[in-house]
Amino acid sequence: MATQIEARSLASLNYLAANPPQYPHNPAGERQEPLTLYISRVPGTRDVILTTSKPHLKNVTSEDVANSF
Repeated sequence: MATQIEARSLASLNYLAANPPQYPHNPAGERQEPLTLYISRVPGTRDVILTTSKPHLKNVTSEDVANSF
């Protein structure tokens, strides 16, 4: 099984989502690394955030919210 890595930035994923290839030349040749996303619920609200950095176990902090952007 592949080891997990923590994402540093969503820039490459955002670029690929904004500019998808119309016809991939060789989709099997260039494999993308897996992306682990964490879902956290903001206490006291119905809000959830999706982030690439591992949030705190009990409470979501402003740092976790800032990292999700």
